[in-house]
Amino acid sequence: MILFFLLIPILVLKGSGIIHGEVIDGTNKLPLYEANIIVVDSKIGTITDGNGRFTLEIFEDGYYTIRVSYIGYETKILNDIWVRPNANDFQSIILYPSVIEMNNVIVRENYFEKNGLSTYSSIGFKNDQIRRAPGAGSEITRVLNSLPSVASVGENRQDIMVRGGGPGENGFLIDNIYIPNISHFNQPDGRSNGPVGLINTDLVQNIEFYSNGFSSEYGNKLSSFGDISYKEGNNNSLEGNIGAGLGGAGGVIEGPLTNYITFLSSFRTSYLDLISDAINAGGLPSYNDFQGKINIKPNQYHNFTFLMINGNSLYDRNKQDAYANNEDSYGKITNHQNTLGINHRYIWNENAYSKNSISLSSQNSIIKFYNITTDSVLNEIRDRYVTSHFRNVNFVKFTKRVNTISGFEIHRRDLNYDFMLNDIFLDELVHFNNISSFFNLNLKSKNRINTSIGLRLEKSDFDETINISPRVNIDVKLPFEIGNIIINTGRYFQNPPEKYLGLA
Repeated sequence: MILFFLLIPILVLKGSGIIHGEVIDGTNKLPLYEANIIVVDSKIGTITDGNGRFTLEIFEDGYYTIRVSYIGYETKILNDIWVRPNANDFQSIILYPSVIEMNNVIVRENYFEKNGLSTYSSIGFKNDQIRRAPGAGSEITRVLNSLPSVASVGENRQDIMVRGGGPGENGFLIDNIYIPNISHFNQPDGRSNGPVGLINTDLVQNIEFYSNGFSSEYGNKLSSFGDISYKEGNNNSLEGNIGAGLGGAGGVIEGPLTNYITFLSSFRTSYLDLISDAINAGGLPSYNDFQGKINIKPNQYHNFTFLMINGNSLYDRNKQDAYANNEDSYGKITNHQNTLGINHRYIWNENAYSKNSISLSSQNSIIKFYNITTDSVLNEIRDRYVTSHFRNVNFVKFTKRVNTISGFEIHRRDLNYDFMLNDIFLDELVHFNNISSFFNLNLKSKNRINTSIGLRLEKSDFDETINISPRVNIDVKLPFEIGNIIINTGRYFQNPPEKYLGLA
């Protein structure tokens, strides 16, 4: 029976081998009318409608490359788009105005995406690239582990270390909504004891990852920041798929609720614990998670996103299995985490837009381990963390080559610690507030030099003064298309884990 589930192929409930998508202006988020979309090395092509939407029907399955162009904008090429029989895929394509004025423009294919608003060095991955990354198993952290300056702490851990920093020094947003962590089996200090991520990559449209410094727009982290965008649900018809693999089973369902409201949801659960019991292995972790997104777009100026991410994980090591493996303790580690968030994107005019989000996250951790010889309690934890976060971002384009990003954030953490470890006891309530504001000026020149100058101000309950973080990034494009030289300098601050402060 287990073997049957392991060999289940992906079952598509409804679809027709069609690529749906939209093309929007990256600087103001407005749709681009009559943008050209062409399937490379074929006669298939189309243009966008008044809402920036398009449809490509491809009858033969496989991997395709499409070229998207619009007069006055940089041409974009999307590689490795997977077209399957009876399936729909939605592509959200962002084009940025071209700042290069020349008669002849050479378009080159690039596997990686890059944010055209910021001059900071980043690497972007689209959904198909995440899915096809060798050895990644569709896990975001394993994809990131393949990048320069990023190191892994092991195959059985979700942690990443960027430029020598700790696992807790990496921040993440999903659709401008703050996410405290992206891993199952998470620990209070930000580390993860498990191999499975909380983020279902089937829902991811794109991730923009900054590993070599990041602008003042992102803060309270020392090493890196990941800006994740989830897909919008299919606005044409109800669609879903289910699948199973060695680690677990799950499914995705999406579709329209009204003419301007769509939903996207997924559920995943593991059955490694069942296999473990069947072969008397013991100790394997189990997890389940549910994620959902509702997108409301009454017109091209307003876009509301409602996001929910819920995850549960359990590591159960019984006494018999621990004894058989010569371990000195046995017990359970249980985690329940949940994030609810709302984001509103409002387009003011052709040169400005803003994003405002508010989120509430909670995590309950219960840990209890016993001495295998005496059955006495070695470690007992009952912790609860509640995080609320408000984030405002404003983009203004002054000219074709000058734009600014500004805003502020309000971050609050309420923590209830109750733990015992050997002779250390702590039962305490900790409240923590962090307020920050930021401003970033981006300058793009005709002579291949792009500059970003930013400043971030932060004040927390644990600091007596305001932390000032100036940041500068200079990107010089070398002649003959041989590469770029990027110079990055700045100051970065991060508050230590609150549990350590509670013990102080």
